[in-house]
Amino acid sequence: TIDPNDNIVVAGDFTGWIGFNGGISACDSDGDIFVAKFDASGTPLGEEGLCYGKRQHGDDVTTDHQGNIIVVGDSGDINNEITIFSKMDPSVNTLWTRFELNATARNHAQGVATDSAGNIVVFGDNNGIVNFGGGASYGSGAQYITKFDEFGAHRWTRMFPGRAGNVSIDSQGAMFVTGYFWSSVDFGGGAMFASAWDGYLAKLAMPGPPDCFQCGDGILDPGETCDDGPNNGAGSGWCKIDCSG
Repeated sequence: TIDPNDNIVVAGDFTGWIGFNGGISACDSDGDIFVAKFDASGTPLGEEGLCYGKRQHGDDVTTDHQGNIIVVGDSGDINNEITIFSKMDPSVNTLWTRFELNATARNHAQGVATDSAGNIVVFGDNNGIVNFGGGASYGSGAQYITKFDEFGAHRWTRMFPGRAGNVSIDSQGAMFVTGYFWSSVDFGGGAMFASAWDGYLAKLAMPGPPDCFQCGDGILDPGETCDDGPNNGAGSGWCKIDCSG
């Protein structure tokens, strides 16, 4: 990915040792996540290894409007993997790390994006229980999208059938996701149907008050309210918290 100053940030996983700017050693024999930063000419500016005590994979990386780096991946063994993500400052120093709670089966982050306020959205696959701090959500063969504030505090999580591809956020805060699904999926604008495996591109949210994910037609009109009712929201049932006004 490219940061606001046109520097290049890459992430992945490695075993043993890897070196861009002095070198880092893996603490787990099965692999750790690395993040490395370069200027526009390819000169190394910094690097960091992330060690969580089990095998790790780095899946995606992005930067926010201040040049902070957010990397997502997974950690665990073949039968039980959890989503993890870390935020680093522009000098590639880790600020904090968040782990998925009470996960079962194999869950994977596939993409990460930030909005203009520095909030973080993680998009991934879920094969059991997913819990980022807002309570457990259940699904097998599902995809999740979850939002955190700039400090890593959980705001909301939603799940849909299918498999996640990646996520992007435009300047107005609308989220665009890609992936594939079978049978049917409804992101709030009506069900889509597949005869086998079909890909999709979906716009998940329209601009509105902070943390209003989507109400009805996706636009919070005057007097319309999203609540935390039995379907987690009025209209399409997409709002996690009160988005009145």
